[in-house]
Amino acid sequence: MQAEDIHVANLLQMGKVKNFEIAPQHAHGPEGHYQEGHFILAAGQENPRTHFLGHTITLGASTARHNLDDYLIYRLLWEKTAAEGALNGFAHAWAPNGMMLAVHDGMAVVGPHDLLHFVEVLQFNRSGYEAWYELLALGFRVTPTAGTDYPCADQNLPGHERFYTKVEGPFRYASWLDGVRQGRTFVTTGPIVEFHVNGMDIGSEVVLSAEASVEITGKATFDPTRDDLVFLELVQNGEVVERFSRIAGASKIEFETKRPVDESSWFALRGYGNRLENTIGTPLHFNTFKLSSNVHTAPIYVTLAHRPGIGESAQAKRVARTWVARLEDLERVLAEENLDFLAARLAFPDADAVPRETLVRNREALLEEVRSSKAFFEGRASR
Repeated sequence: MQAEDIHVANLLQMGKVKNFEIAPQHAHGPEGHYQEGHFILAAGQENPRTHFLGHTITLGASTARHNLDDYLIYRLLWEKTAAEGALNGFAHAWAPNGMMLAVHDGMAVVGPHDLLHFVEVLQFNRSGYEAWYELLALGFRVTPTAGTDYPCADQNLPGHERFYTKVEGPFRYASWLDGVRQGRTFVTTGPIVEFHVNGMDIGSEVVLSAEASVEITGKATFDPTRDDLVFLELVQNGEVVERFSRIAGASKIEFETKRPVDESSWFALRGYGNRLENTIGTPLHFNTFKLSSNVHTAPIYVTLAHRPGIGESAQAKRVARTWVARLEDLERVLAEENLDFLAARLAFPDADAVPRETLVRNREALLEEVRSSKAFFEGRASR
């Protein structure tokens, strides 16, 4: 980790229904933290993980947790970890295939409970911002993270995709967790970014007493021998509102602009380009195209006082209707006559498939979770 200049490495013990001993860690909680100068190793977990609700990550819990009897009710495990200050999130929200789109369903089920803190949006040379944008549109303040999943899938060097966190105070794992909790992050394959709205940093909130224009500055700096960053895009509520291209082969892109704000909004900065230096070995099954340069900040929120919040917007209503549709379909997927097919659906059943007996045992409780969340998003859609 030191060789790759990774200052915080989360070593995840993985689980599936009947096996929570994949990549077992030395210890969990404070006994699982090791710090040498400005480098920290910390134990966490990727569990629970299923092929139709997605893979989850918990960081900073006091102990490893595995709810065998209620494995499919993610909320129950997350309530315990969140109560002790841990962070919960979803891994792999990046791939346009059926297995990883399961993350969308898992988010829809647990979203209303205010237990989701982060989403892994950059991994395996791919970005997956869509589901995260939907969370933001619904008014959930969820932090973007990234990771290489080394060495489980592709032969990446650790840190090919990584995220940076602004840490306040002494550099300790607890203060790093707090930076993630507060949304002070950006994800990247190399470029470093700075981003401000009315002088406020990433993760901050700007409160306006009335409609006004805000001053926005941004800068991306990169090594032109490794990255050909082509442009930066300014994103407001999920839509690109301005673009700034690299000029004359410069090693940075920077801008100053003003944007009118007539409704509560989130702003973020993202960039795209080509990766010139190959830091990935022989691809397995995810990397089948040229490497890219990719960077995205967490949002800066701009709130109009005494006006509807982001989660009250017309966009939020549209997204809520989409999430209701997903949950209605999940009810169909969980039909009793479909359990045999669901248990055998994954192409690689040993990876994270769910045994039929677990589906039978958890089905009614999971359907109740789905119905409760559906009612929540129906309420959002009808506001």
